[in-house]
Amino acid sequence: MPHPTHGSLDDDAATISAALPPGERVAILGSTSFWSVAGEPIYRLLGEELARRESVVLLSGGMTGVAECTSASFLVTRNRLRLASNLFHIVPLDTSSACVGPVIEAGGSLAERRELLARVASRYIVVEGGPGTAHETEIALARGARVIPVGISGGVAAKLHATCADAYARQHPAWNVLNDKRATVARVVRAAMTLCFDDSPGSQPGTDPET
Repeated sequence: MPHPTHGSLDDDAATISAALPPGERVAILGSTSFWSVAGEPIYRLLGEELARRESVVLLSGGMTGVAECTSASFLVTRNRLRLASNLFHIVPLDTSSACVGPVIEAGGSLAERRELLARVASRYIVVEGGPGTAHETEIALARGARVIPVGISGGVAAKLHATCADAYARQHPAWNVLNDKRATVARVVRAAMTLCFDDSPGSQPGTDPET
């Protein structure tokens, strides 16, 4: 895919957006290591369920951990279903990805890459996460994107679940399931999918750039 020129972050994000296929752009954000016992099964099932939705375009920062696990599960399922892969990893210039799938090199540093990833999707699912994830979600929320934090996984996701200003999500009946330690993995993932894609009247999912 074409590499964005090193202009403003908004210009580079627009270049990335224009190069992506149309669809529901979902970015997966989270830790580079597995910290939560609940985490890994959630990543894998989340990748499978996202893959079953044909219109999804999955984006990640190409890192180990959450992105690597979720994207691998996503790609295996897309291949099994004979669907277009629709999987892209945004990484800093001259940097390789830890994940399988096409790479878009953009941004001169990890901080700039985070800024760009936070600008090119309308939906962000957060599992675990540290300071980098907090940076991405802050930008995504500021531009009106929908952020779905899987609170049960801990880290930034837990903090976001407690403080997230997304009124749509907090009022949705599926919201509390994301932080319910008694809920099964399947139920948590189902809640995340519902919050991600339920565009019923009154919801405001944000708009995919350039689609």
